[in-house]
Amino acid sequence: MAIDMFSHKHTLLDETEKDIVQRTYYNINQILTFLSEPDKWVKKRSKWSQALSNLGKGKPNQKEGD
Repeated sequence: MAIDMFSHKHTLLDETEKDIVQRTYYNINQILTFLSEPDKWVKKRSKWSQALSNLGKGKPNQKEGD
C-alpha cells in the first residue's frame, strides 16, 4: 500500500481519486487489524468499553467504601 501511495502513478491522480484510494487502503488496514486482533480492535472502538470495564464495580462515580 505504501509503495503504491508513494508512486509516481498515485501522485498524478486527481484529488478525488487520491481520496478514494486512501480511504480504500484505510479500510483494508482496519479489516486486517480486526482479523489479526478482534478483541483489541473492538475494545478500542467501543463506546461502551469504559462502561463494560466498570460493570460489577458499583456505580461509575462511587468510591470504594461509600
